[in-house]
Amino acid sequence: MMHNPSFPAVPPQCRRYAKILRPLAAAVLGAWAGMASAAGGSYATTGTFAQSLWWLDFTGYDNTVAGTAGGQAFTFTLPNSAGTLTTAVKRSGTTTMTAVASPAWTGGGAFGHGAYNGITGAPSMYWLSQTGVGTATLSTLVMKDASGNNRTFSMFAADGENTDQAAEKIVYTSTANWSLIENVIGYTSYTGAPVVLSGVGSTVVNLTAPTANSTSFNGSVVLGTQNPTQVSAALTGSQAALFGIALPPVTFNLSITGRQYAADQFTAAVGYTTPAAAVTSVTSTGTNTTATTGAASIIGTNNITLSAAMAAGSASVLSAYTGSMACTNSGPGASTYGGTNTVLPSGAGTSFTLTPQLGDRITCTLTLTPTPKTVAGTVYADPNHNSNLDAGEAGIGGSTALWVKLAPFSGGTCTGPATAAASVNLTTGAYSLANVVQGSYCLILDGNATLSDITASYPTGYVGSQNPSGVIQLVVGGAPPSPQNFGLYSGSTLSGNVFADNGAGGG
Repeated sequence: MMHNPSFPAVPPQCRRYAKILRPLAAAVLGAWAGMASAAGGSYATTGTFAQSLWWLDFTGYDNTVAGTAGGQAFTFTLPNSAGTLTTAVKRSGTTTMTAVASPAWTGGGAFGHGAYNGITGAPSMYWLSQTGVGTATLSTLVMKDASGNNRTFSMFAADGENTDQAAEKIVYTSTANWSLIENVIGYTSYTGAPVVLSGVGSTVVNLTAPTANSTSFNGSVVLGTQNPTQVSAALTGSQAALFGIALPPVTFNLSITGRQYAADQFTAAVGYTTPAAAVTSVTSTGTNTTATTGAASIIGTNNITLSAAMAAGSASVLSAYTGSMACTNSGPGASTYGGTNTVLPSGAGTSFTLTPQLGDRITCTLTLTPTPKTVAGTVYADPNHNSNLDAGEAGIGGSTALWVKLAPFSGGTCTGPATAAASVNLTTGAYSLANVVQGSYCLILDGNATLSDITASYPTGYVGSQNPSGVIQLVVGGAPPSPQNFGLYSGSTLSGNVFADNGAGGG
């Protein structure tokens, strides 16, 4: 190796020190490469998939360490305690790769200039006016949830600067095939033309400048690849690349229409299905009729379960309530990029599954309603007049119709109209009122089914024994109501006064 003759030759003793220092320096760089840099990311504030595409922030990137064989280790902490993405960031190329803010170039490019604005930190791996090709590689990609379970994931890459010259290009490589998620054109500052792609559907995609109408505000692309172990972007010219993952938000709400018992509380939980792992949960309190988990970031393409359970201290079991699920998706959906939209759960139940993906922003509301009760009893002939339904006692027979009406009880009185009327079987005496929700009621024995008539009456020749007024006040709560019986005695009632006659007043 020749040295510059304008500089003195290196003394032999210095060369000896250099031999010692070189391996030490290599060891230090190796140690740096082995230490994971803590990092995060952010959602954009604009863009088609802004609310479900989370861009990696490479703040802390070290060009020297990334240039070593092992690269620079990064651990990205996902938002809302969703988990972690670990990788080694490697740089190849003889000069400097930098991690910069978006937009990487203030003079043009889609990202940060009307499309995918608001990405924070240093998401752009930038090869600015460097010689040759600079490659940013994310190797040994591993996604884990907050419980440490490995999860599948979707990875994305984008052109972070402006491709407007024939010498500028990006080659995206993945261990899985790339698909075109979005052709980013028509944004606020857009004056140019779409970039040119080749290789979509394969593991290598080439991106070059538009063939015509090229300006400083050309289009860009978002490419996606499913569950890769490594992705890279080889940059030629002044180019930048961004990388992101799908973290679609899911919000789970509870709506409580009533409680069987005041102590009943409910927990709404979001968790991965297989292997089972918690994501987030919320528990209702007091007399509150709603509760929400808020938006939880889900690692895209993993199956999750939304479920309700009785909270500790509740007096009821969950089967004392019926559940009904309704979900909406305010995102553009996967069909926007040629995929199949996520199937949203709905209908009866208290546990549901779904698989969120890029393009989703899902809100689900589970409505819990106390299970209706059946109010039933017997209108019986009471020949021994003991006001009790004894063995062998049954209906009064005959042909005179009897009905038991259900009317609200409010303010200390029965209020009309009645809400239901059940016919009495004259042979057995049985009656039944189904689907009675919790509340306070009057049961009224009558000879007609007219709901506006809430005055009790008996068949001719009968008087009441058990519940002689013909009205029963009833509270329907958490426990099934006991039988509500009316006793009838075939006879009449004599009434009067027995008094002490002291002669006062002449009688």
